[in-house]
Amino acid sequence: MNGANDVFAFDVETGTIRWRYEGKPDTRAGSPMDRASRGVALGDGRVYLGIADGRLTALDQHTGQQVWQVQAERFQEGFAITGALVWTFYTVPGPASSATTPGPRTRMPGRAAVVLFDATYGGKQRKALVQVSKTGWAYILDRVTGEPLVGIDEKAVPQEARQKTAATQPYPRGDAIVPQQIDIAPEGATLLDNRELPNKAYMGGSLTQAQADDGGVFAALDVRTNRIAWRQQWREICYSGSVVTAGGIVFTGRADGRLTALDKRNGRKLWEFMTDAGVNTTVTTFEHKGKQYVVVHAGGGSFANGKRGDGIWMFSLDGKIGPVVASVEAAAATGGAGAAARPAVLPTLTSAADLVAGEAICREACLACHGASGAGGARRAVDRHCSAV
Repeated sequence: MNGANDVFAFDVETGTIRWRYEGKPDTRAGSPMDRASRGVALGDGRVYLGIADGRLTALDQHTGQQVWQVQAERFQEGFAITGALVWTFYTVPGPASSATTPGPRTRMPGRAAVVLFDATYGGKQRKALVQVSKTGWAYILDRVTGEPLVGIDEKAVPQEARQKTAATQPYPRGDAIVPQQIDIAPEGATLLDNRELPNKAYMGGSLTQAQADDGGVFAALDVRTNRIAWRQQWREICYSGSVVTAGGIVFTGRADGRLTALDKRNGRKLWEFMTDAGVNTTVTTFEHKGKQYVVVHAGGGSFANGKRGDGIWMFSLDGKIGPVVASVEAAAATGGAGAAARPAVLPTLTSAADLVAGEAICREACLACHGASGAGGARRAVDRHCSAV
């Protein structure tokens, strides 16, 4: 499934496309930067997908024909797809709301995929889920009721009337996936309180880039306790999902084009393969005629800053295709920095600039985060600056 919510089915034996389904989400839903692929689910001979405008759709696995479709959420109210609403948990509640009681919502979307699992809590087997939020914490809930399974405490937070902030925010018990402090100041910056950023409101700022390389944190979490089992600091953004096999192997992609296999117990790298583009999607593993396969899409991505492509790579223990050797050598020369060492190259224009289309894209995709000046802040001076862009 791609970012446009189109679904493709491939023949395992030949790699040819068997069928294609076009999701055609309402163009008013979200923005282009929100239209990422969140994958599909398989079950009972059907393919289930969530479309950006809030529709939940079931397709016939063999033909791609639509079996049924429901409007699960209204995108006009800020929702993407979650399914038929049974419960809601707010990782960042708005005013007059708690973690589970609706109130005005804030914009803190969970970019990571929700992971479903079964585990024992308090001596009882529970159907659970976990999602890692932009807050840097993992939220572990009963997927039937929405009840926190490890514990989430409501803590008072500083208030800002102009932001209509909630009196408290939910803090999961356990370890934060992403460190909640900065140990070493980036060049040109000064840390307050030696290392911790004070928990206070900052208003009137703008979006900018610190004089430091982007980095990422890849971690393994014990979901029974919300404690970190192991954690790695990557030199580039962690912009790929991961999957764990029954044999204890973790597969995850890298923005520089590598597909890597790690030991689930300690994160030690067991194997890697260099593809022809950034591996910024989640690996899928399956069995066909008694043989296990691993398949992944190498397409790159604008935020990951990796090389663009559109390849489907499938692996097995007796695979015959070798890695892209030149890229392997380049990654080794940069110490695995990958995306940071090889920024994406903009295509050469082959026709006159379409200013009308450019203005529409600027309004739809850029202004909300970068502001009309391109530096950051709120939406302002739209007509003057978008026309210039």
